[in-house]
Amino acid sequence: AGALMHVTMSEEARAAIVKANAIPRLCELLHLSCEPEVSSQAAGALLNLASDCQEYANLIVKQGAVSMLVDLVKDGPDLAREYSAGALMNLARGETDVAEKAAKHGAIPALAALLSKPFGHSESLGAL
Repeated sequence: AGALMHVTMSEEARAAIVKANAIPRLCELLHLSCEPEVSSQAAGALLNLASDCQEYANLIVKQGAVSMLVDLVKDGPDLAREYSAGALMNLARGETDVAEKAAKHGAIPALAALLSKPFGHSESLGAL
């Protein structure tokens, strides 16, 4: 997941990742039961994939990632919390149904709580 997070910076790489059907596996790696480094890197990869591409964001949402990202914001390691907040920000941008789904899963208090941490402020504010 870590290598995928870094290569998702280019559009060509993002397209190849989607074509390889890696989004479902990245979403599986968001579970709190995964190693902290793994869930953090998976959230980072999804953050980058959802950036500026609604098609990829829709694929991520269809995999059920919203609730898992919210869970990571609530209870994940610091880096996963930051990346998950950023991913939620990208997924919910202009998509009220995604924002509502995140809110129903408890995203608002979890994102607001990040504002008191020394990290994740811009991501939390963007997602709120």
